[in-house]
Amino acid sequence: MSVACVCYVGRQSEPLCFRVYGDTEELPMQFAAYAALDVIDERLASEQQPGAPGGPSGGDSYLGLAGPSLGTAQDASLFAYAAPTGLKIIVALSLRGALQEQELRAFFKRLHRLYADAVSNPFFLDTVETPRFLSQLDAIVQYYTDRLETP
Repeated sequence: MSVACVCYVGRQSEPLCFRVYGDTEELPMQFAAYAALDVIDERLASEQQPGAPGGPSGGDSYLGLAGPSLGTAQDASLFAYAAPTGLKIIVALSLRGALQEQELRAFFKRLHRLYADAVSNPFFLDTVETPRFLSQLDAIVQYYTDRLETP
């Protein structure tokens, strides 16, 4: 398994951070991530309707598979996480084996915590894409790259 990209999206679907990994091309991956936003918005809207099948997610921000990365050379699947604050995190994974669902949930929670720590900083400016944030993001991606797939 390898992480092709990590994308943080704000409440109004504004990009907050977009980071690609390996030989992934950025523009096609951005297109795929924005296409996944439609799927995410549909899921969130259906969960808020009373009597919707499946009902509310019980406070779980992990949304699971949001679709394939169509139109990209990278054969990746997009997974999504939507925090109650409106923050959405999209991760593109190139899977070569079975996915470890609990590890993926932990990965998203760690990415969310990284963002929360960055914006909670009293010296926070207008962007989270600081050298410190990006280096911590890269370290988290590296750590979970080996843990998300069984051999």
